[in-house]
Amino acid sequence: MDLQDIVMDLQDIVMNLQDIVMDLLAQPRPAIRLFIVYPQTLLTFDGTPWDNRDANAQTWMYAREARQQQADTIAGTRKHSYPSYYRNSEELPLSTPGTISPYNGRREWLHQPLVPGRETAWAPRTGTPKGAVRSFYTRGTPTEFDVGFHDPKAGKTPGGSDNFSLARYHAAVPPPPRSPTI
Repeated sequence: MDLQDIVMDLQDIVMNLQDIVMDLLAQPRPAIRLFIVYPQTLLTFDGTPWDNRDANAQTWMYAREARQQQADTIAGTRKHSYPSYYRNSEELPLSTPGTISPYNGRREWLHQPLVPGRETAWAPRTGTPKGAVRSFYTRGTPTEFDVGFHDPKAGKTPGGSDNFSLARYHAAVPPPPRSPTI
């Protein structure tokens, strides 16, 4: 076991202890979960569980997991129903340009599920639910992407799904400098 594995295990233990303390104090969980800052970058979903069928599902994911899943994506290839077109009716401030549709002249992106705790792209054959989290990217450049989630606080689409909101990006913060030992 190397140092990185030990650090990741310790991070999991601290997160579990946070949950236990909150349960012991019988306080309702806050809408936005408090985080201890680790030297890893996180994406949070504003308190929304990634799997809307499980109220206790994780409300965040490591940015490295999102990058690994996107790297596993073959741009423009449809595996089952994903990636699929996303037309950004919510007018999210996406960082990628999208492409102009030859059919209606509107800008569109591709989107696909992201699943916390995984390194490979989502596929229905795994039995893992697709959940609420999606990547949004321009065709041909899957490694440049934004992360969003179906947000129950953002209203509904005409089809009845929750509108999307962008995930919050929490940059890794380096540990404070150590004072010299004498």
